[in-house]
Amino acid sequence: MIIKGYKIDWTFAMLAMSFVMAAIVSDNFAFMGGVIICLIFGIKKIKNNSDH
Repeated sequence: MIIKGYKIDWTFAMLAMSFVMAAIVSDNFAFMGGVIICLIFGIKKIKNNSDH
């Protein structure tokens, strides 16, 4: 799965999406924001690992 040049593991993507969906259902936008931040750091970490 490629998003704007970033390689994302399908398992990681599905996990993040399920967290986001749970946050939307519970109307917990603060939690959803935290998940998005984790997703951003996760993408950067994957990109850094692929540089090696």
